[in-house]
Amino acid sequence: MSKSELWLRIYGPKIHYLNRILEGHEYLGVLTTIDAKEGIGRIRTTPDLFDDLVSLLEHLPFEVTYTLDRESLLSIE
Repeated sequence: MSKSELWLRIYGPKIHYLNRILEGHEYLGVLTTIDAKEGIGRIRTTPDLFDDLVSLLEHLPFEVTYTLDRESLLSIE
C-alpha cells in the first residue's frame, strides 16, 4: 500500500480547521472532503512527507481517526 494517501474521519466542523493547519504547514498534504456530514476525508501527500503528516495528525487538539484505505475507515465506528 502506498504511503501517499490517508483516509480520515473527523468531527465535521473541524475539517475546515484541519485544512488550514495543513496549509500553514506548507501543504504537508491536500485535504479533500468526501462526506462532510460523516466527517470523512482524504489527505494526499508525498511518501517523503507521510511520516510528518501522521505525526501532525497525532498531535492535533481534537480527535482524528485515520487509515490507509477507505474500506478500513468505514468499518471503524
